[in-house]
Amino acid sequence: MKIIDEKGKLFGKINVIDFLVLLFFLCLTPMFYFGYKIFNKKPPQNTPVPAVEIPKTFIETELNFILNKLDPETARLIAKGDREVNEKGEVIAEIISLGKAVPVAYEIDLGEQQKLIKDDPVLKKIPALLRIKAEFKDNVLYYKGKPIKANSMIDFISAKYKLEALYLPVAGVVVAPEAGDKIKDALMPLEQKISLLNQEIGILKERIRMIESSQGETKQKQK
Repeated sequence: MKIIDEKGKLFGKINVIDFLVLLFFLCLTPMFYFGYKIFNKKPPQNTPVPAVEIPKTFIETELNFILNKLDPETARLIAKGDREVNEKGEVIAEIISLGKAVPVAYEIDLGEQQKLIKDDPVLKKIPALLRIKAEFKDNVLYYKGKPIKANSMIDFISAKYKLEALYLPVAGVVVAPEAGDKIKDALMPLEQKISLLNQEIGILKERIRMIESSQGETKQKQK
């Protein structure tokens, strides 16, 4: 049997030209397929890189605080060696030493640069040296997530009480029970010292006024 007969048909069934056209399109099929795959290829998805947890840095240091606005019951419970522990049972704060309890003072502005200093009849404050375990991050110390900076407050929670401690950055000052008023003065900022001096002056003036009033009443009785 002839492959191409006298009529130009392949195997007597299909025209040679038609066969070549069909073969041409068959050859184009893979090209169209791969072209379609290339143009419709999805961009590679960025696989999220698992976050690497940076270990926290903790520093143990001793800092001066004022145990502030203490009611009489809480003030009596406070003692050297009181501690605060975290949920893991680790000691994160401890009272190293205590100063003398003094009344909380309020500064009242009377206008025209006149101020009146009055002691709270109930609330006390106690200077204290605390050893704390603080997180060091971005050049700042954090105690239980709160930054420790000048005049900032932290919570100190022992098994007996909960109180607020005011941080006072005084370099080289160590609180000791026997230091008394000297330590209290060293821990106070200049504005508080001036306020206390004004308070003492006001108390002296009030005493003088009371003495003069008493003497005046005595003289009137004698007449």
